[in-house]
Amino acid sequence: MYKQITALLLTATLLAVADPAAAQTQPPKLWDIGGAYAKQEIEILVTDGILTGYEDNTFRPNASMTRQEFAKVLAKAMKLEGDAAAAAKFTDVAPWARPYVGALVKAGLTQGVSATQFGAMQNITREQLAVFFIRGFGMEALANDLAMPSSFIDRGQVTGYAQNAVALAQKVGFLKGSASSTGYSFMPRGLSARQAVARLAYEFYNNRESYTGQFQTIRQAVDHLKQAEAVTNAAESYKLNMGMSVKMIDFSMHTDMINEVIVKPEYTMRITGTVTAPDGTGTLVSEPVESYVYKGYNFMRGVGGEWVSVELTAEENVGPSALSSVESVPTRYLAAYSTVAENEAENTVTITSKPSSSEYLSLLPPDLLEASGGEEAIFTNVIYTFVIDRTTHQFKQMHIVEDHGADAQTTIDVTFSDYNAVTDIIIPQEIKDLYAGMSAK
Repeated sequence: MYKQITALLLTATLLAVADPAAAQTQPPKLWDIGGAYAKQEIEILVTDGILTGYEDNTFRPNASMTRQEFAKVLAKAMKLEGDAAAAAKFTDVAPWARPYVGALVKAGLTQGVSATQFGAMQNITREQLAVFFIRGFGMEALANDLAMPSSFIDRGQVTGYAQNAVALAQKVGFLKGSASSTGYSFMPRGLSARQAVARLAYEFYNNRESYTGQFQTIRQAVDHLKQAEAVTNAAESYKLNMGMSVKMIDFSMHTDMINEVIVKPEYTMRITGTVTAPDGTGTLVSEPVESYVYKGYNFMRGVGGEWVSVELTAEENVGPSALSSVESVPTRYLAAYSTVAENEAENTVTITSKPSSSEYLSLLPPDLLEASGGEEAIFTNVIYTFVIDRTTHQFKQMHIVEDHGADAQTTIDVTFSDYNAVTDIIIPQEIKDLYAGMSAK
């Protein structure tokens, strides 16, 4: 009896420390993947040594995967060199997994769940997979720079540290989620079946260059747009009035406050475009729109061709940064839908989105997301084209097309002058005369 117990304990110990999916000289024929939806991906990854089955030649496609099992998959998919020493601080990692966990530590992809724990035997969650793969792509910094919400209907359940990675992985199509009548859900804290992990690992391993190309385009677009916005924000004429400075003068018995208005050089800008919408009979009618920012006023051509003027306040943004956003969305949010063209003189960023309701709303900040209720898209199609001077990084032109359903469209073309050396050459004489008459009153 004692020998039997000893033998059982020894067997249990060996099973506890052995690789549960140990590689063999010849890839085993896995007999339980015939009905798996990821059968092809599993077979390819097994042949390439990225995945292995269990000792009984099963893959267990619907079972969960532990964090240390996934560490092996990711390390092999990235072709990282094993480093058991780098995982020495983790007391919960099995000997077979230490080289792989250590490889991820050395590559900066993980720090574990605590100073001494990797969470090796914990089943990996879907949001953890998103973070690991985005780090594996080398795109964590881009995800954090964009800091945009995903459009998953359960995005509010994504843990804070994983939100940016989940959103970026969704934007490039690496994560799809599960379809429902109300949209796509991600179930961020749920567990992925081993075959689901296999499908993601296959995409990462075999189509990595394609995703890397998408990331590079986004990165390029973000860089161009941020540079242009930085130049705009730094321009002295970005706002018509920078506000009030207050001087305190003490007259012993009382204190008077004297307001001194600081007026920056006038910002001159022209906007032209066309608004197409159905009239009272349902017939589509196109009306030209034209407006100018001049001498602290916004002049707009109204119905009948007459000019209407609105005085701009000190706080109003009239520069391209204010125009290059949708509902106050930073342009970096839109970069995920971009293409980039470059030549010696200009960088052109074109952003095209043909979103469903939830996809479009994903461009909005979280507070607007919640306020909108996620019911319907504001635009069915949006195209933005930003032309940026390659030398000065200033916005030169913007072309905006917004489709508001099948029967309404807004098209706007904006041309900008040098923000700090504005000339009056684009201002029609009738506006100059109108302004002169207003000033004389």
